[in-house]
Amino acid sequence: MMTVNKSSANSDSSLAIQPPVISTDEQTIEVLKIEDVSVAVGGLVTTLDGNRVNILCEVSGFPDHQITWERDGVQLQRGGKRYTIESAVQNDSGNYTCKASNIAGEANATSRLNVLGKHTRRLAYRDQGLLYAILGWVTSGKATFRERLHKTVCMNQIV
Repeated sequence: MMTVNKSSANSDSSLAIQPPVISTDEQTIEVLKIEDVSVAVGGLVTTLDGNRVNILCEVSGFPDHQITWERDGVQLQRGGKRYTIESAVQNDSGNYTCKASNIAGEANATSRLNVLGKHTRRLAYRDQGLLYAILGWVTSGKATFRERLHKTVCMNQIV
């Protein structure tokens, strides 16, 4: 770690130079309804097309850092702790990386974004006290389905 001494007539202080550190959130998030999505960088995000997606990159370190956003290795934006997709479409699916750098070093963090097509359907059913959701969507003309455990049902009440 390097130290910078800063002197003035009234005080003497030291500031430690630190490489950038990115705060990440490694959650898996599924937003399968029409609403804006805002997440910290890191983890997996699945949403419907047409939704606004904000990926946030909170960075600490000294001195100030430069942030660059990339999608699948291609630079999208220089600067800004937020990358926004106004109306996501399936072609926006990919790996979004926030890269932060300063004279002390660099850091990066990546989120995986999956955007489901317009033909998304949701069907719920109960079996042996559990509520399941079958998610279906059309990708490249092929219908695909995924079954997920959704919520536990207790005495015919969803919990």
